[in-house]
Amino acid sequence: MTQKNEFIPNSFQVPNILVDRVMPLLKPEEYVALSFAVRHILGWEDKIARRRARISLSMFQQCGLPVNTLRTALDALNRFRILRRIGPPTQDGQLWELAFNQPDIDWDGLEQRKARKAAMEKKRTAAARRARADRRQAEARSSVGQNTGSSVAQHTGSSVRQNSGSSVPQHTKSSVAHNTGGL
Repeated sequence: MTQKNEFIPNSFQVPNILVDRVMPLLKPEEYVALSFAVRHILGWEDKIARRRARISLSMFQQCGLPVNTLRTALDALNRFRILRRIGPPTQDGQLWELAFNQPDIDWDGLEQRKARKAAMEKKRTAAARRARADRRQAEARSSVGQNTGSSVAQHTGSSVRQNSGSSVPQHTKSSVAHNTGGL
C-alpha cells in the first residue's frame, strides 16, 4: 500500500476560511500581513497544533510593507480577532495566535467596516457624477452662441521633393522671377 502525501514539500496550507470568508473583508495590506503570519505559524510542524508563533516586527517587514502600514494592519487583525497578540512582546518578538473558530473572529466588525467603506464609495461616486454633470452643463451653456458658422481653412507651406541628393528650389507666390541675362 502506498502512502498518500497530503502536503506539497516546501509549502504551507492556508485554512479555507481565511481565503473564502476573511480575505474579502480585509484590506490588501492586512491580508499580506496575515499571509505572512500564517506562513510562520502553519509553516512549521512544531507550531501547527498550538497555532502560535513569535514573530517580531522586523520579521513582518520581510513581507514588504512599510512599518506604519504594517502596524496598522496588525492592529486591525488583532482588533478583529483574526490574528491575536498574546502577552507583551519579548526580545524574540510578539507571540501571535491565529484564530480558526468562527465565533472567535469579529465578523460583525468586519462586515460593518465593509458596509461603511461601500457607503463612502457610493457617496464619492454620486459626488463625482454630480460634478461631471455640472461640468457638462456649464460647457453646454458656454458653447451656445459661439459658433459663427464660418470655417477657415489654412494652407501653409509647400512640399519640396528631393531625389537622390539634388535640391529643388522652392517657389512661393510672392517670389518674383528676374531675368537679368540677355542675349
